[in-house]
Amino acid sequence: QYFLREINVLTSGYQAEYGRAAGGVISLATKTGSNELHGGLYGTFQPVQAAPNGVARLGEALVTRLRDNQNMFDLAFDLGGPIVRDRIWFYVGFAATSQYQNIERGVRQQIYDPATKGAQRLSDFSCPTYLSNPSLCAGLQNSAAATQELDGIGSHLTAVRRLYNGIAKLQFNLHPDHTLTLMYLASPATLSSFYDTHAVDPASVEFNRFDSVHDASARYLGKLFHHKLQVELSYAFHYQRLTTTPSQPSVPQFIYNAASTDPYSLSDFEDVPQCRRVTQPDGTVFNPCPMTTYRRGFGFHRDQTLMRHQAVAAATLFVDLLGLHAIKAGFDFEYLNNDTTRQFSGTDLDPNDPSSGRRVYQTDASGQAVQILFSHAQRAADGSPILLNGFHGTNTGRSYAVYLRDSWSVGPIPGLVINAGFRWEGQQLLASDGTQAISILDNIAPRVGVVYDFTQLTSRPGRGKIFANYARFYQSIPL
Repeated sequence: QYFLREINVLTSGYQAEYGRAAGGVISLATKTGSNELHGGLYGTFQPVQAAPNGVARLGEALVTRLRDNQNMFDLAFDLGGPIVRDRIWFYVGFAATSQYQNIERGVRQQIYDPATKGAQRLSDFSCPTYLSNPSLCAGLQNSAAATQELDGIGSHLTAVRRLYNGIAKLQFNLHPDHTLTLMYLASPATLSSFYDTHAVDPASVEFNRFDSVHDASARYLGKLFHHKLQVELSYAFHYQRLTTTPSQPSVPQFIYNAASTDPYSLSDFEDVPQCRRVTQPDGTVFNPCPMTTYRRGFGFHRDQTLMRHQAVAAATLFVDLLGLHAIKAGFDFEYLNNDTTRQFSGTDLDPNDPSSGRRVYQTDASGQAVQILFSHAQRAADGSPILLNGFHGTNTGRSYAVYLRDSWSVGPIPGLVINAGFRWEGQQLLASDGTQAISILDNIAPRVGVVYDFTQLTSRPGRGKIFANYARFYQSIPL
């Protein structure tokens, strides 16, 4: 945000040059150089965060607290100025953000009640008042057991995220009416974290993620015929590679489920002596640390590369006819590419071991039968599932748009502006084998609007407006 000069948010009645969005468009303009050398140092620092409440299932053993610690900060600088006065300007900036998140994982223990031969109940438990129907809370009272957190038993984990933003910009003032701007943006980020922190073996769900993002663009702006014609030409390239790697790639993801009437104990998965089942003097076997769900293993390796090429050409003609007309016509084209590789964690499938292989497994509610998830992405000719260790696919997309619009400031009626326009959009998506999967060539988007500043003839114009718009918008299908 330190590199931004202004932000515009366009909603509802935006004109025909904007498309591929149904709700609104956010336009960001970055800072630029000038004949004056200028720059700055920026930063923020978070010294402390209040202790958060714990999050846990009713009556179950594990509780989690997430807390940003005092080492959260960002630091930035920027600098802009002339290389050749009046002709070539530069602007550069760099910002680094570092965030550490403390994950406190506590263990809670239920208290045995000899009178009921079960866990003590929470005496003050009641259904949330915001529920519209009491039936939505049915059965929760049975899970609302009193618990006490065990001192010194939990664990402390740390997730670390670092983000680096950089900008480099050159503006060539070829002539007072002709400029060429070259810009490069980079924002690589690293994350070392945990897929989940509740009801899991934390070490097995640790992962590392690297997100490399780069953008480059070139933009020409020219004014011709005594500023009656404005021409805009631009090309932009976006590159992003996202890799996610589990810290224990040989551990498959296993999800253990149990019914609340016969839950696991945390001691079934972790060596916590206070959580072991205890036989009471009356013969009742009491489970002080029940768990109905437990996870082990991260699940996915991921390597994804996204690229987008975008070319835009537009011309605006200014005509004085019963007021000023700004007639703009344009074309834009996008080519997108998505190359994705996904692979399950685990080792190659062992036919003699049903819990091996690059899969995601889960038990049914009885905790016994093992179900294989995400294993039938393909099927053989006889319809049987083909068990996949991984998947690789490349698909592409093309988007087109042309538009024509007029913004007319009506001369005879000061303060009245009429906007009218027409936009056509097309989109084609190609599958991994190059065949056309989707072709949409009939997106016709009319735009019409009227705005009247009823304060125009007063001593303080621009203080109010009446407006109405009709438009049709189309959202692009994501690649």
